[in-house]
Amino acid sequence: MTDEQDFFFALLLFFSSSLEAKISYSVEYQGIEDASLLKTLKSVSQLTNLKKHQPASIQALEYRADADIPEMLKVMRAHGYYEAKIEVSLQDFSSQIYVIVAIQSGPLYKIKDFTINFYSPPKKNSILWKRLELENLGITLNKPALTTTILEAEQETAKILGQSGYPLAKIVSRDVRVDGKEKGVFVTLQIETGPICYFGPLSITGLSSVKPLFIQQTIPWKEGDLYDSQLVETTAETMLRSGLFGAAFIKPSSAPTDHNLLPIEIDVSETKHKSVNIGASYQTYWGPGVTFGWENRNVSGMGRKLSLQGDVTKRSIAGVATYLYPNFLRIGQDHLWKMEALHESIIPYNQSDYSIMSRFDRRISHRMSGSLGGKLERMIVTDSVQDGKFVLFGLPAYLRWSSANNLLNPTKGNTVEYRITPTVNFTKKKHEFLYQELSHSFYKSFDKRKILVFAQKITIGSILSREYEDVPMPNRFFGGSEEDLRGYRYFTVSPLIHGKPAGGRSAVYYTFEPRLRVSKSFGLVPFYDLGNVYKSVLPQFTGKWFSSVGFGVRYFSFMGPIRADIGFPLYRRKGLDPKCRFLVSIGQSF
Repeated sequence: MTDEQDFFFALLLFFSSSLEAKISYSVEYQGIEDASLLKTLKSVSQLTNLKKHQPASIQALEYRADADIPEMLKVMRAHGYYEAKIEVSLQDFSSQIYVIVAIQSGPLYKIKDFTINFYSPPKKNSILWKRLELENLGITLNKPALTTTILEAEQETAKILGQSGYPLAKIVSRDVRVDGKEKGVFVTLQIETGPICYFGPLSITGLSSVKPLFIQQTIPWKEGDLYDSQLVETTAETMLRSGLFGAAFIKPSSAPTDHNLLPIEIDVSETKHKSVNIGASYQTYWGPGVTFGWENRNVSGMGRKLSLQGDVTKRSIAGVATYLYPNFLRIGQDHLWKMEALHESIIPYNQSDYSIMSRFDRRISHRMSGSLGGKLERMIVTDSVQDGKFVLFGLPAYLRWSSANNLLNPTKGNTVEYRITPTVNFTKKKHEFLYQELSHSFYKSFDKRKILVFAQKITIGSILSREYEDVPMPNRFFGGSEEDLRGYRYFTVSPLIHGKPAGGRSAVYYTFEPRLRVSKSFGLVPFYDLGNVYKSVLPQFTGKWFSSVGFGVRYFSFMGPIRADIGFPLYRRKGLDPKCRFLVSIGQSF
């Protein structure tokens, strides 16, 4: 290679390396203390989102910074800062570029007025007008003029009208006037309600094996009833929960008739109605297990469910046959038949149990549900302090009220549960006993993102009977489950007879958990459990209480939190309680 060729080759390498050079930079936001607002600003910022893709030059970085300003100003205005100013400056150091985003928020504008005008006012309806008051729409005058608040109020207005006979209502225009002198926002909505409508003729499409009668019995309205979009949504949800449909769409099929009857079309897509399941499980005390079953969710084409289920673990064998009749006699009321055979071997006793139960489950309201049934069982108890063979007939009843926002991972609200079961024991001389249990769970989050949630639960139970021995061992109270006194061996917290757990006729349990979510997928939960079990009918609240402390890890999966806890007993009984106890299950402890 000649000297001239060497020169051109070196020159090519120089320009190639120059073209590959990237600008390294860091970003600092100044002037915003609201963490939520700052997070939103960063979410629309190219400076932040494209930081890993370094610009090729200072000019490219400046272009990226300038492109951020309009988007961030939109965010500021959406949060009520209509006079916000943003300046971006670059500071060049030898190692990298520092980008300073200086934000002057200016005054926070408030909602001064929110007016709804109708082109054709709805008929006089005091209930409707009451529901359309500003506080019911989420609007409070002289509060920050957030765009989300205004849009949500619009949606709530349309929703209320749809639930009150005006499904064709639409917002024609929205006028938002920003007054710089008053530092306020004045909102005016123009709404065309359309005609008042009533439920009209029903048509159903998409059925193959499900009978139309099943859907007709699910519908909570009659032809001629005032249209209510909430009933439509609830019906679609009920149909999906049945497991018979993969999709269910309910919508008007045409314009209202001369009598304002709105024809309704239900379009469904059926799923497969028969299934076989098999799986493996693991629970700390019960050990590894296998579960298997078969199910038909559409018996007689009417959505009635027949299922057979078997479960085998290290300490138990169970087989269950269930027949469910949905919407029995009325919507929201199910009739359940259940036959079960169970054998389990635990520290207090060995039990073989054969039972048949008939029960009615009813959804009383959005927050309240209950059940009432009858149960006949044959029970054989061995390897306990009170062996025996029993024939029992009980009337189990259950009532639940809950404002909790989630079943498996609640972060706010309350849940109250009450169980009562009067039972007759036909063994030799007839004995009766009355089982009762009342529990209250409370959940409170202290920030909008629900990073920290305080949860507590208290349970009080009592069994009323003439004699302690009138109550068979498996029907008594035992502490040390996966929900209470987690540091103690399973079902061993109770009065002891000859060193063996005998169970009690009353119990008190308390649990407190501060639940900390450390990331999207993981959480930490320290806990404290307190409680005791007594031979007496009512708790005595005397003597030494059992307590345990511990901590757990939560993995938030698509099917709910997966829980792993370790508990330490603070009142350890020699030869009975372990130094610690591990528990693994799905869902929070309560």
